[in-house]
Amino acid sequence: MSPQRKGIPTASAGPRWRPHAHEKLVFLCVSLISFVVALDATVIVPALPTLASALHCTSAQTFWIGTAYLLTYATFQPFISALSDVFGRRSGLLSSVILFSMGTLFCSFAHAIEFMLVGRAVQGIGGGGIVSMTLIILTDIVPLRQRPRYIGYVQGAWAIGTISGPVIGGAVTEHSTWRWMFYINYPFCIIGLLMTPLLVRFNRPFLSTEQKWQRIDPIGSVLFTGGTISFLMGITWGGIPGGFPWHSWRTILPITVGAATIMIAIFWEILYASDPIVRPKLFNSKSAVATYLTTTIQGLLLYATIYYVSFYLQIVEDLSPLLNGVALIPAMGGLMPSSVLVGILVSKFGHLRWAIWGGWALTTASTGLLMLLRVDTGAKVWCPILFGVGLGHGFLLTGHNVAVQALASPRDASYAAALYSFVRSVGICFGVALGGAVFQNALIGYLGPADLDLDIANDPRMLESVLAGIRTDPEKTDLVVSAFGAAYRDLFGVLTGVAGLGLLLSLVIGKMDMNKELSSEHTGESELRAFSSLGGEMPQSGPGRSRSDNDSPKPDEVARPDQARPAAHDADEITVATKA
Repeated sequence: MSPQRKGIPTASAGPRWRPHAHEKLVFLCVSLISFVVALDATVIVPALPTLASALHCTSAQTFWIGTAYLLTYATFQPFISALSDVFGRRSGLLSSVILFSMGTLFCSFAHAIEFMLVGRAVQGIGGGGIVSMTLIILTDIVPLRQRPRYIGYVQGAWAIGTISGPVIGGAVTEHSTWRWMFYINYPFCIIGLLMTPLLVRFNRPFLSTEQKWQRIDPIGSVLFTGGTISFLMGITWGGIPGGFPWHSWRTILPITVGAATIMIAIFWEILYASDPIVRPKLFNSKSAVATYLTTTIQGLLLYATIYYVSFYLQIVEDLSPLLNGVALIPAMGGLMPSSVLVGILVSKFGHLRWAIWGGWALTTASTGLLMLLRVDTGAKVWCPILFGVGLGHGFLLTGHNVAVQALASPRDASYAAALYSFVRSVGICFGVALGGAVFQNALIGYLGPADLDLDIANDPRMLESVLAGIRTDPEKTDLVVSAFGAAYRDLFGVLTGVAGLGLLLSLVIGKMDMNKELSSEHTGESELRAFSSLGGEMPQSGPGRSRSDNDSPKPDEVARPDQARPAAHDADEITVATKA
């Protein structure tokens, strides 16, 4: 056994690591709640016209039903991750599940658009926290070499939720009340509320009140969260139906203020924060920068493709909401198995870049093939294309997630996982906004020369009436459908260019070491038992050591200066290797 140093026990990176029954249950728990969070992000896509009609929404309010969720989903992730460093992983995950459940209740019983928007915003905060905490927990209990396998499982569950959302939303829209889109969340919320306190039982580092305050980084948290909200609000409502024109001060002002605030936050994190909410050292190489950029692009492409292929099938191919969702199943057929398979292969062979390069090549090619879709295109054409889209994104979901952790130091792996989740979520917001702006401008260009009503492009409330009414006039039907089809092809062309940029950036990513030791301040109970069985002394709660998530600090418990634990970002790496 290698020499021991005082600190938190960690598992070996060797191939003999196997999860205990407790870890398997944790994986099951986080996979289930990741599934329902992803489901909730896309389930409303085919039901927006129905929701707008039922709640008597304006154009702007209809737009915000989807955007309120995505906006809070992205912006609060860094803050929740920082809180989990102080109060423990179980507290971070459980509070996120509670917020998600509360938002679900608001939405399912909403009788006015105001309550729906509040519910969606609260759901987004909880959903973003769940996704971020899930990835962080995996970094705490699974060594890097074995981590891709379990990331693949969890990402597979997330992928199933993402693609099955439109199927379930379409079925609910056709055969029941729209409220069932939120009722179906209840069983998963209950499972999360019951399983999280029982299963997510981690030791956490003891911190004095002053150290806790430093870990939260209140100034950096406020600046970064506020700036991100302002910036994304301007981006998401700029130039799309229900929003504001790009030249409007309502778009320019929040983007400018948000960007300036984010820059101030970055300077604060680099120069003054003792424990920054976003670690600057995570961008310490060109490979790391390229990986975070391609992760953002992949989030953009995935959601833009799902959103606008769904609308294409509904409008141009004249599919019902249910068949629209069913038509997306081939994408799920490629996405879920490929994300799991990549995880298994990377864990087995220890090589990663092939998955990223192959994923970007598949994504670029399949996105480009979407431009072949025409008014009379049949399922025999779009099904293989959508399968290829899912296949490529499945490679990238697991590949990027593992890459950011492999490029970080072992003690920064949880911060890398949290940042990965955040930048992917920001990309999702960009994807919906970019797609809406490109599609609307292209559609106006095709409707104008055909002397058709431009309000079809400007007002989403007209969508339902247009779909119901244009079929009565064959000539107008052909013109409108052709205009929509051409606009979608223009959008898919832009997305292909964005995918090509991701492919080029991925070539910058260098080799990674997949055999790093697991190093975490938040250690699961089974790791402690394994460490003890090898002869190690179990760390007890106290200054400089760790405390279980079950323990509550005593009011008079204050660390003396000579006992205070150094901040994580400048401390010596605290590991005890358990090599044979």
